[in-house]
Amino acid sequence: MSVLVITCLSAGLLDSLNPSAIAQMMIIETMVQKRKNALFFILGIGLANFVLGLGILYGIVNVLASILAHIVERHADTVSTLAFILSLVLFIAGIAMIMRSKTKRSTEGEEEKLDGRAAGASALSPTSVS
Repeated sequence: MSVLVITCLSAGLLDSLNPSAIAQMMIIETMVQKRKNALFFILGIGLANFVLGLGILYGIVNVLASILAHIVERHADTVSTLAFILSLVLFIAGIAMIMRSKTKRSTEGEEEKLDGRAAGASALSPTSVS
C-alpha cells in the first residue's frame, strides 16, 4: 500500500513539471472566459489522458509499434524519405509561424502603445518566453 502511495505522489510531482500540463494551465487561465468552457477543456484533456493511459496499459502501443516496425522494415527507404520531407515541411511551417507572430506582435505592440493597455492573451507565443 505504501508503494502505491509513494508511486502516486512521485508521479504527481513529476507531472507538475510536465510542459504540456503547464501549457494547458496557461491556456485555461488566459484564454477561457467562461467556467463552462474551462470545464469542457479540462474534461477533454482528462479524457484524452485516460484513453492514452488505457492504451499504454493494455498494450496498444506495443501492437502499433510492431506494425510500424514491420512497415519500416519493408519500406525503409520510402519511410526515411517521407520523414525527411515531412521534417522539412514542418520546419518551414514553424519558421513561417514565428515570422508571422513577430510581425503581428510588432504591429500589436504599436497599437497597445497607442491604447495604453497591457498585452493580453493574444500576445502569447512560443517565442515570448525568451
